[in-house]
Amino acid sequence: MKRGWVFAIVASVMVCCFVFTGCGMKKVETSQQAIELAEKMPNDIKKADYLLVEARIFMKNRNFQAAIDVSQYVIHNLKNKSAEANDIIQKAYNAIAVETKMSEERAKKENQKNKKQ
Repeated sequence: MKRGWVFAIVASVMVCCFVFTGCGMKKVETSQQAIELAEKMPNDIKKADYLLVEARIFMKNRNFQAAIDVSQYVIHNLKNKSAEANDIIQKAYNAIAVETKMSEERAKKENQKNKKQ
């Protein structure tokens, strides 16, 4: 009986490892690669789920445009989970705006520094 429990626990841990590492899915670098890989999936639900996971990964890696592109694909082509896709798009646009403002402020400070010299 104990042997069965041990097997069940080991099997559960292995399943969790596969789930959390993407079930051996190929790592994608671009939104286009993610979309192409999704297109090979059997149905729109799986495609949308996969693409939203990829969009979150793109966000985490600060690739905001790829997150936007993938999320827009979900909304326009799969018509699934659009609330989550819209949320990712909004967060990505906000992050881009913050980065742009920070870049502008750095450039402004650099200009002022150069004028003093």
